[in-house]
Amino acid sequence: PTAARYLPMLAGFKPTGSLQVTGKMDNATGALALHMQAASNDLVLTLTKPQPSAAQGKMLSGPMRADLKDLHLTFEATKPPQGLQASGALHAGQGSLMQIPFRNLTGAYTYAADQLTIQKLAFDVFKGSIHTTAGYHLKHKQWSAAPQITNVQAGSILDAFATSKGVFAGNLSGTATARGATGGAGMRALNADTSMRI
Repeated sequence: PTAARYLPMLAGFKPTGSLQVTGKMDNATGALALHMQAASNDLVLTLTKPQPSAAQGKMLSGPMRADLKDLHLTFEATKPPQGLQASGALHAGQGSLMQIPFRNLTGAYTYAADQLTIQKLAFDVFKGSIHTTAGYHLKHKQWSAAPQITNVQAGSILDAFATSKGVFAGNLSGTATARGATGGAGMRALNADTSMRI
């Protein structure tokens, strides 16, 4: 069966591949509880529409696609009187995002009181690694992120964004923090602080 058949909410992401799901639901404690595990050998999701111009480089020219191989997901949720609470984790042995290959993707998240918190999102890319935490408040539409980059090939990053190739080389490391609000006045809604080293 297709992934969208198991999880209809995935239909908007035009998934291809297969997803094996096991789970259980109970109400033993007086609060509805859901426990779910899922696995896929290869799951592809289309996350955004293609950009109007292909001159922006391969990373931005087509639709944003995520190809996740050897994927494992866990999800737990409870619905006590004060509202939905959820947590989960994921792991993908390898794959690609926007045509950029990655390995060893791991993540963990929680949700409570309209706040989604990414406690960990880490993966290996361009012979280095990226680790980040992030958060998003669904009601206030405020977000934050704190990525950390370690020894990522800077030239490979620029090659992914630009049409020219091989004009820059070096390793990029550093940290950044950013926060803002969706629906704000563009860059005026963004606050960021970075410390990078090449």
